[in-house]
Amino acid sequence: MPLTGTSMRPLLQEGRDNLVLSPLPPNTPLRKYDVVLFRYNGNYVLHRIVRFDGNTVIIRGDALLSFEMVSPTDIIAILTAVQNIKTGKITNCKSLKWKYLSLKTVWSKQLKRKIKKLLVKRTTKY
Repeated sequence: MPLTGTSMRPLLQEGRDNLVLSPLPPNTPLRKYDVVLFRYNGNYVLHRIVRFDGNTVIIRGDALLSFEMVSPTDIIAILTAVQNIKTGKITNCKSLKWKYLSLKTVWSKQLKRKIKKLLVKRTTKY
């Protein structure tokens, strides 16, 4: 399926990527950093799992500050591969390359947020 929206930039981009999703069978173990399709406020959303809080899954788009809190039963599919529309090249989401790019994206966003917080604290003290 083609990707729409900008919430997963820069790793996933509208107009560049097609998504390959697999239905999520009941009781499938989910992991931090999996990209999943889920129901949220009557819509279908594709974002990344950032953490678990008991029986709640905390999910966020890579380009967003806000997050969603959902039940595991709201998650209906998992991203298994990404196809570049222009080249046709397919990247498997279990590959080392995908895992590296995912971690790099998540960690760089977290680092930027922490630096921003520190700068705000520092400028408000003086």
